Amino acid sequence: MKGLRAAAALAAVLVLAGCSASSGPDTPPTTTVTVYAGGFATSGKTTVAGYWKDGAWNGLANPHGASYDASVNAVLVSGSTVYAGGYALTSGGAADSGDWQNGSWVSLSVGNGGVVNALTASSTDFYAAGYGISGKVNVPGYWKGTTWNPLDNSFGVG
Repeated sequence: MKGLRAAAALAAVLVLAGCSASSGPDTPPTTTVTVYAGGFATSGKTTVAGYWKDGAWNGLANPHGASYDASVNAVLVSGSTVYAGGYALTSGGAADSGDWQNGSWVSLSVGNGGVVNALTASSTDFYAAGYGISGKVNVPGYWKGTTWNPLDNSFGVG
């Protein structure tokens, strides 16, 4: 077992040595990767929306008040803008779908509320996908900017 540990340590040293910085032509380019993860943290009885950037927590304020739950379901970084999509509960308990753009809330709700579950962007447009609530039915769809585009829900599932 000691030999196995030593071999693993040696392999790690060789990999690190192979990645050392130098100015030679055989040096691979180095890149910096920033990791984002969305979700929520619990504060007392309330869930606070936010995201982690390289392990550091960035809490996002619920625009309807700090005593109401909120969550981030998707994170997108485009240029210098961090988009965090999800929902923020209102005083009436409805889920207000939307996204935080660099910490500022943009509501995307339709009907009786909704939730953002995915985000993407092109060079000119921002898209959020999820569902809006019509009556008691979740209607799948997407937002292009802030315009709601419902998708066929002919099964009435939701």
